[in-house]
Amino acid sequence: MIPVIETIMAGKWCKIISTCRLNVFKDDKFNILSPFKTCECNLSLEGLCLTSAEKASIAEAYIGTCIQDLDEISKYHEFFPLLCRLYQEKQGVDDKESFFRNPFEVYRNELDNMSRHGDEEKYKVCGLALCVLFNNQLKETWFHSCKVTDQQRQIMEDTCVDCRLDKETSKVDIKDALEKLEGTFVCKQDGVYSIIHGVLFDCLAHYFGQRMIECLIEHGDCDFINERFLWKNLTDEQGSNVELLIQIPYGKLDLFLERLVQDWSVGKVLNLFSNNNMKEQEFRYQLLQYLEQLEKSQQIKLANTKNTVTPEDVCDLDTYPLIWASYFGYGDMVKWLLENKVNVDHCRHDGVTALYMACQNGHNAIVQMLLDKNPNVNLYNEGGMTPLYIACKNGDLDIVRMLLKENVDVNLYDRVGSTPLFVACDNGNTAMVSEILEKNPDVNLSDSEGETPLNIACYKGHTDVVFALLEKNPDVNLCNILGDTPLSTASGEGHDDIAAALLDVNLCDDTGGSALFYACQKGNIDVVAYLLKKNPEVNQFDEFYNETPLITACDKGFTGIVALLLQMEDIDVDLCDKQGNQRSPLVLACSNGHTDIVHLLLKKSPDVNLCDRHSKSPLFLASIEGHTDIVKMLLESNPDIDLCNEDGETPLMVACQSGHPDIVCMLLENDADVNLYDSSGSTSLYWACFEGNREIVSKLLEFGADVNHSNDEGLTPLIAACQGNYNEIIQMLIEHKADINKQMYDGDNPLISATHNGYLDVVEVLLTHGADVNRSLHSKHVMTEAIHNIANLILTSVKREWYEDVMMSFGSSITKEYVTEKSIDYVFDVFAGSHPLHIASFMGHTDIARLLLDHKANVNVKKKDETTPLFYACEVGHEDIVELLLEKGANQKICRKDKTSPVDIATRNGHDSIVMMLKGKQ
Repeated sequence: MIPVIETIMAGKWCKIISTCRLNVFKDDKFNILSPFKTCECNLSLEGLCLTSAEKASIAEAYIGTCIQDLDEISKYHEFFPLLCRLYQEKQGVDDKESFFRNPFEVYRNELDNMSRHGDEEKYKVCGLALCVLFNNQLKETWFHSCKVTDQQRQIMEDTCVDCRLDKETSKVDIKDALEKLEGTFVCKQDGVYSIIHGVLFDCLAHYFGQRMIECLIEHGDCDFINERFLWKNLTDEQGSNVELLIQIPYGKLDLFLERLVQDWSVGKVLNLFSNNNMKEQEFRYQLLQYLEQLEKSQQIKLANTKNTVTPEDVCDLDTYPLIWASYFGYGDMVKWLLENKVNVDHCRHDGVTALYMACQNGHNAIVQMLLDKNPNVNLYNEGGMTPLYIACKNGDLDIVRMLLKENVDVNLYDRVGSTPLFVACDNGNTAMVSEILEKNPDVNLSDSEGETPLNIACYKGHTDVVFALLEKNPDVNLCNILGDTPLSTASGEGHDDIAAALLDVNLCDDTGGSALFYACQKGNIDVVAYLLKKNPEVNQFDEFYNETPLITACDKGFTGIVALLLQMEDIDVDLCDKQGNQRSPLVLACSNGHTDIVHLLLKKSPDVNLCDRHSKSPLFLASIEGHTDIVKMLLESNPDIDLCNEDGETPLMVACQSGHPDIVCMLLENDADVNLYDSSGSTSLYWACFEGNREIVSKLLEFGADVNHSNDEGLTPLIAACQGNYNEIIQMLIEHKADINKQMYDGDNPLISATHNGYLDVVEVLLTHGADVNRSLHSKHVMTEAIHNIANLILTSVKREWYEDVMMSFGSSITKEYVTEKSIDYVFDVFAGSHPLHIASFMGHTDIARLLLDHKANVNVKKKDETTPLFYACEVGHEDIVELLLEKGANQKICRKDKTSPVDIATRNGHDSIVMMLKGKQ
């Protein structure tokens, strides 16, 4: 059952199991559902139970008026909300307090009254009695059977007689009476009659148990017999409502025992052994007395009758009485069964025997009784678990000792390869391990993952167990499927005393290299120090991680361990990992910012120019990560300061990109080439301008950075600064003679970029310093040719970038809404060949358009297709710009080559106010 539960629990959804009966939760059988007991929510406990206000609200909803002494009355029953509902449905009950204090008495009186008022009412009583007989599961088909069996006839006759009806009463009359009780006593669902609530069923069961106990014992459902009958005053261990159980009078005990034995004889073995009364020794004594009065042949037959009626748990099928008695710990029953020629090795279909059950549940006396009958102690269940295995797993030393005195095979293992010794070692049970070792087991047997008893003990840190195992000379070099040996496992987990023991016994015939690696990886400096005294191979690569001890220690920042390793004469500080990254200890320490480790490594004169697989040097990595102190140390070791990565980026470039001015300053002062460029043609100055870092730009200019160098796409530092709206940097670049009109491959220049993005202050600065107000973007043809000639550019991608720039810019929302309905080709056509005034008019930048016009922009400037700025303003719907252009003398009669005039496009796009404005100016 547990594997099934664990599979369910492994799912990602929350699992909740609920019951309205506390006795269900407290039942012994619920203990197998242990995962569900990790979080308990008992709604009857203080803090979770109904408050006085909540009870009053419930009472008012059902009854209409509140009840006096509500809190006091509600204490009598936990099912107060149910009582409110039942009271609402009752008729003729005026005394609320009596009902709520003793509702069962009210129902008993009602049933008594029904029994005294003619056959019609007695039919109802009889129907309720049948519901009780069938344990609240009375099928409608039972009344419709054409062929009445002897059993059905006997049930009807006995029930009718007990209900003071003629024994020939028709089943149809009883069914009709039940129908009339629907909603008050009974509900019918899916063709099954049942009492409306479990609490009310408890009351009815007790009522009929007092009135017709013989009928219930003879004909009652097996589960009803099992749960509802109580002999003498048994303790209420499960929290059951004892007052509603059916007390078995002494004179009826034989009848009750006869029924139990009768069920047993037809294969309902579990019904006997799981009966609540069986927990009491005195009841079992009475049962045994009854059994011993039977013929010996009948006793033997019963003792060997297995469970044949399919139970809820299929595992219980084919279970013999001896197995059940051993499971529940009924030693007196086990003794009687063993005296009646049972096969002590009988097993159920999953291989479980009586001995296994007794060992599993810790019933020592029963284990001994069974062992006295010479069972096969090596039988195992379908999971491969023997009695010895389960006793070891449960830590039951006394039972283990009993089993070891027999001819038990200590090397048998379960389906995953675990032996009794393995689970004892796993649990750290030193006494048990010692007992098993006296039987000379194979200490090197491993499970499905290659774990040996020694390895698991080393992993768990069970020092005494390890010492006990070492006395049996195990193979300490056996590896699990991950390649871990006991020594590497102990070292990795920091169990210093165990690692020392494994080395001291001189059983490790390798040099301890793997153990050294794991100790370095886990940061266990004491173990490392101990292992280094054994002079291991310090440059040995771990086969799984493909790293040396020094590499992993530098990566994780274990300074003390690095210091110890570097004391070894043959340590190689330039070995790189083999995982594909080819990182040296120095590369890892610089990248991760382990300053003290870098200092230690540099004392060993490593190759400071040794790069990883991406050609990133230690200086490159320290520069990009901003590790200033490390950069300073590396520069003292005279590295190749301009050594670039696979993308042509130098340490200076990445320091500029990442915004580390102190590192930039150090690199420049150590003669870094300020004008080197990467694979895209971009220089350090370009990247500093792109990132908007004024301090770094100033320092680069101080060291002679080429202010007009352009990359492969023609981007200059000034264009990058204009695109980013970095005014201070723009001023600095202009002061250093930046070419203010230099164009990109597509004709874009600082003024066009600033205009497009709507940066008014930038536009003003550029115009003040002589930017050409009438220089345009290249034509569509020239732009397309240029794109084809640049390796990294694709026409479709460029068009999409133009489109996204419009949508993400500071342009007018009118423009963005208009462009949303257009294609990327449309936007490309708009910008190709456009002047700054075209772009300002299209984007809706009114103030920039005015500024351009104030600086002599041609108000009627035309593109190749004769489009004017006025046309774009009319097309998109920018009224302010239309008005501005008209004031500055825009000619609205200029049409595009397709004969479309500004007024035509405004009319077509529904800009009525612009149309009126244009017509008013004609």
